[in-house]
Amino acid sequence: MEISGSISYDSNAYISSDVINLLPKSKIFPSVHFQPSCVQNAPVSTFSSLCLNSGTSYSDFSNSTVSIVGTTLLFFNSSTIAGSLVVICSPTIFLDANSNVSASGMGCSSGFGYGAGQAGYGDVGGGGGGYGGAGGCGYGSGSNEGLGYASTSSFSAGSGGGRYYASINSVVLVQNSTDMQNNQVTNTSTQSGAGGGVIVFVGVESVILNAYISSNGIQGETNCGGGAGGTIAVSAGSFSGTGRLESMGGSGGYNPYPGGGGGGGIVTLFNPNGQYISNSQQTFAYSGNIITTGGSAFAGAGGGSTGDIFLPSCPPGYGNSPSSDGVCEEPCSMCSICIIGTYSSSYSSNPCTNCNNAPSHSNYISEGSTTANCEFQCEDGYVTNHCYSQFDNFLYVQITVGGFAGTIIGVFFLVFFPLLYYRLKYRHGWFEKSQFQKKKKDNFIDIFFKENVADFFGIQDEVAAQRNLSLDDNTIGNNASNTLPTQYLNGGRSQLRNGMIPRNLVELRKACKLSDQDMAHHACRINMLGSNSPFRSRGCILFSGDYYSMDKDMMCLLRWAVGTSSYPSTLLTSNFAA
Repeated sequence: MEISGSISYDSNAYISSDVINLLPKSKIFPSVHFQPSCVQNAPVSTFSSLCLNSGTSYSDFSNSTVSIVGTTLLFFNSSTIAGSLVVICSPTIFLDANSNVSASGMGCSSGFGYGAGQAGYGDVGGGGGGYGGAGGCGYGSGSNEGLGYASTSSFSAGSGGGRYYASINSVVLVQNSTDMQNNQVTNTSTQSGAGGGVIVFVGVESVILNAYISSNGIQGETNCGGGAGGTIAVSAGSFSGTGRLESMGGSGGYNPYPGGGGGGGIVTLFNPNGQYISNSQQTFAYSGNIITTGGSAFAGAGGGSTGDIFLPSCPPGYGNSPSSDGVCEEPCSMCSICIIGTYSSSYSSNPCTNCNNAPSHSNYISEGSTTANCEFQCEDGYVTNHCYSQFDNFLYVQITVGGFAGTIIGVFFLVFFPLLYYRLKYRHGWFEKSQFQKKKKDNFIDIFFKENVADFFGIQDEVAAQRNLSLDDNTIGNNASNTLPTQYLNGGRSQLRNGMIPRNLVELRKACKLSDQDMAHHACRINMLGSNSPFRSRGCILFSGDYYSMDKDMMCLLRWAVGTSSYPSTLLTSNFAA
């Protein structure tokens, strides 16, 4: 189907065909007596691929609806479409740069809409309408602005601004009237700006927009508030183009009591399939300009707030262009791969975030990063993951290694060295003078040079080397062969030493102690021989040849104590010491 010329409609227009081609200079627009229609909370789910079904109508939401459905292709060539609610649906939609789709000023009229501006009267200007952003206050008022409201689950038209009345009585009359357009009211008031309408593109496969798409609020008359911007929504499997999307608030009326500016509208772009990369190609490659700024106001009144831009949620490694103050400037790209030096770590509608992990003298080298730890490469002449120069790296190693070693040494001197000092002091008798020690130096030398390392630190209780100590045969008994086995003489702390005076304080202190080996024999002497000495015996003991209940070590000690070289085979009567 080809459409040429102008088509005017009074209520609703519905056009459907397999392929629809709007020829240059063709127009579809409402009649001259068009009255703005206030679309509110139209569910997003209503605008889906179901629009391809024959006879689909959206007249329930607006009495000025334009529905154009192409079951295969829609092509707009230098054509114009206008309406309160414009729905363009096809598997493939293409609008060239000279085409124009508008719903500006075709939303909620004066005083209507969820965010309508409140009326002004006397010396107070009317408030601006609100939608994506709040409207501004009128002159002389601090609270008559229209509040902002927005939803991602429904589409609405922009609210109208607040009118201006010459007196309070006129305001009461309007509130009690069922006909907002009756002559009695219009003779006592001026008209505020109407909000923008709703424009929806449903491209099941793709939408290519190079056209100018607008749903702006319009300026209020003298002393009245401006209307809020409306809705522009694009639901497409693939979206591209360089067109301009506007949903701006209308300016407030001029003096003597300026009205507030209207709030910005809403532009929402989404992929119903949730897929933004296909065969390594971006499916959202739009790079136009999106504007949702609020309307301005004359001195003494407030301007409208910026609206909202809802961009698609992109996968990790991809992001949207940054938008601020209601503007996503051209090129406003959708789900573009994160450029070198930026990253995106999760599904998000935000732009890619700048990386900040690269040190000086390095450059980022990879695009599409999915973590904050972006890949970088050092410049020539710089090394390691710190990108230091050779000299700086040398200093770094010295400081790092030296600092670690210094810390260990410092901990030793602060903690372990004092503990070691007291350990050695009480073990070896440091700095204790006696009759055997005249100088501290002698004791120090004895400990560090005459003791072995293990004994010095208390690791073992016995000195490895014998000190040439042996029992005096004359003291032990008449038979020189009655010498105890060497296993009882080699202990560094053995009590079975000769009578020589210890050579130093260390020897003296050690001679006053018993080893674990000495303790058993000491107990045996006390209980069996009656005397706490290995050198004389006061009596003898009964024992039998089968050595019942006596182990070999004990019998050996008893043999030595009574001065015989062999185990006796006869019973002897003993006189135990008291």
